[in-house]
Amino acid sequence: MNSSESAEAVRELLKYVLQDFESKGGKVTVPVGCNGLEDWLLDNVETSKLLPLLKKGPGHEVNLLQVCSSKSTKAKTPKAKAQAKAYNPFDDTEEPTPVSVDELMARRPGKADNPFVEPDVAEDTSAVNEHEPKLDLPQLQTGMEEHQLKELAYTIFFGACGKRSNAEHVQVMRAQLEMSEGRALEVQRILATALRRDQATGSSLSPRSSLGTLETQVKLLQFVRPQDFDNFKHFVRWRDTTANILLQILQRAAQVPASEDDKYTFEGTAAFKRSLARLRGGLRRLNVRDPDEYDEQEYTEAASAVFNSAQVIASQSRTGWAYPWAVRIRLCDLMLRGMFDTLDEASYVESKDALLQLLQTRVWPLLGISQHIHNTIYAWIHFRQFAVTGDVILLDTTKELIHSALLSPTAAGALSNGAALDKQADDEFSDEVSAAIVDWIAKRMSDYHKNFHDTQLMQGLLEVMESAGQAGGPSAEVSTLLVVCIRDSLESAFRWHIEQTAKDADNDAVRICLLAKASVNLLGVEVTTFSPVLAPYLPIAADVAAKALHELFGSQLLPWLATVENLTDDNLEAVRQADSLEGQLMDEMEDRETDVSPWGILNRLSPLLFAWVSNQLIMLNDWSGRIQGTEDWKPVTHQRGCARSAVDIVKIASETIEGLFNMRLALPVALVRALTEGLDEVLRKYVKFVTSTVGSIDALVPPTPNLTRYKRELAVKAEEAAVTGRNSPKSAKREAAASDEQQLRTPEDGRIAQLTTETLVTRINSLLYIEENLPAMEKIVQDRSACIFLYTHLFHCARYPNQAPLV
Repeated sequence: MNSSESAEAVRELLKYVLQDFESKGGKVTVPVGCNGLEDWLLDNVETSKLLPLLKKGPGHEVNLLQVCSSKSTKAKTPKAKAQAKAYNPFDDTEEPTPVSVDELMARRPGKADNPFVEPDVAEDTSAVNEHEPKLDLPQLQTGMEEHQLKELAYTIFFGACGKRSNAEHVQVMRAQLEMSEGRALEVQRILATALRRDQATGSSLSPRSSLGTLETQVKLLQFVRPQDFDNFKHFVRWRDTTANILLQILQRAAQVPASEDDKYTFEGTAAFKRSLARLRGGLRRLNVRDPDEYDEQEYTEAASAVFNSAQVIASQSRTGWAYPWAVRIRLCDLMLRGMFDTLDEASYVESKDALLQLLQTRVWPLLGISQHIHNTIYAWIHFRQFAVTGDVILLDTTKELIHSALLSPTAAGALSNGAALDKQADDEFSDEVSAAIVDWIAKRMSDYHKNFHDTQLMQGLLEVMESAGQAGGPSAEVSTLLVVCIRDSLESAFRWHIEQTAKDADNDAVRICLLAKASVNLLGVEVTTFSPVLAPYLPIAADVAAKALHELFGSQLLPWLATVENLTDDNLEAVRQADSLEGQLMDEMEDRETDVSPWGILNRLSPLLFAWVSNQLIMLNDWSGRIQGTEDWKPVTHQRGCARSAVDIVKIASETIEGLFNMRLALPVALVRALTEGLDEVLRKYVKFVTSTVGSIDALVPPTPNLTRYKRELAVKAEEAAVTGRNSPKSAKREAAASDEQQLRTPEDGRIAQLTTETLVTRINSLLYIEENLPAMEKIVQDRSACIFLYTHLFHCARYPNQAPLV
């Protein structure tokens, strides 16, 4: 048998056992919204909890919600802990620990996704509940457990609405308050019994007049007896619950002065201490745990003493018999939470409209719940349901209820004697709820780059945030919060990119380069996706984002710049990316009031840039000096007959210029001027070297031959030799050498003798080659620097108008 077959067999066995239990007179209760014994419910039943209940036999009840166990290994959520207290007081076993409905629904197919839960933990409902908004206000503390409040809520609801025509609605409210049918029947029976006995004594207990007050609970203690329950243990549990409600409420009610003129509270008076001591003494006398110890007369006397002490305390309290404000708010919250399906928390129960009608017309007047408080609590419940389920539709209802709360009156309903105090408490509570909604949204907005991939959801939350901000105070506070949210979210996203780039980068320069590119993408997402959504609530959203990102990237860039010692390719690329990023950030801050200090990248790099230019010029001068010493002035045929030194010096000068502009930086004018002036000096030195080897024009003119005395006989011999051809070559050479020796009598004459036509032409061509290439080098400087100079000047003047212009 495989696992699926085994699971199916277990389900069939459980169905058979439970159906057999019902056929023998037992009762099986399933959670609200279940259509019988569904497979997902049976899969979560823990047999170790089920078997003791089945052994009780006919007449007992098995609540399947209480015998379902959580498969989660994490700690219980606050909601699960609260539900764990709502046990069935009629079970003879130890108090079971029911599984949270949220946990059951997490295992049920088709549960709505929650956008605030990470995908890998979406099946874990503890992660969902971590995002559930909480309203932890000290003024809402009652000292009562939730199951006691639920029992009190059901008692009041049934007393106010328990007519036959409302039987179906009462049943729905019972299920929503997680009360068993047996317990509900007990409550109905004791209310009817107490009413009959009260009327028999001529008192004034009436479901429509006093069920919304503490007087009902005191009189129930007077009139209800063990015989009104199926067994004595049920009576003990009911009495303990009622006694605790009475004690906790009266202790807190006594802290409210009878009038605003009182300089001290009733709690501090001797009368209160005596009354409270008598109340506790009477409750101790009522605390009979065993049927053999019960005495009717003793119990009646104790109940009367409790009533008298409670009456004294209530008379000294401003609210009288009325429930304290915190209790009434908690009761209202519990009953309004019943409007939502327990299993599908994004949906209403079918009888929602009828239940609301009953609450507003029958119950709220008894409890003194104003329309303002109704709308405030109902808005909070809708908002909480949205946070748990992620259903965006609930946001629209939340916004409408918040607006309704703003427009509804804040009077305290039927409690005329406590209206002033309740109105103040109601107003404060409304402000607290609005603040809680705003704070919850602000917390999610503080990392909206991660939390909101759907801007529609973000838009809906911002609308609710604005409405809650208007209800709780000036909307300017919301704008201030959004500024903080933008900065925090960008910081969170930026820190994530820091971690990623640290993994991918080989060195700091590459890390800065990657971080700059990531920041550009981050800015693009901010400007195109999030800023348009934020703009209606914060017009300067893009400006705030740009400033925040400028500050964040600057915190990484500036320390790195301080460590840069040379202009490597990686360093230059990082600087270029950072400079481009700053330009884009400044564009987003254009025409806005900003107090951003520029990074000053070029100012910080200027020493390195000038050092680079200086080193290039030094190397060029050294090379020029070496080549001048070895130049033989032989022509380079493929370069129009100029010298090799001329070709090389033009090439190196051009490469030096290209090298500077290929850095692709917004170079200062002074830096380009330093390079061009240095190159000009190198070329001047070379030209001077070329011309110095030739000398002046006058030096190139041959010297005038020395005058010699004319001898006729020598002339006649020369003519005869020329005619006859008998003059010997050796004699001619000797005569020519003698003539040359006579002319080259100085070193200057020897230097000129070496300036052949070929070397002179090579020198001239070299100078012409340099002259012809000067316009090309000049054009490079003009073309490459014109855009840089213009951009740098405009960038500086537009963004930093209060600073001195660039040089």
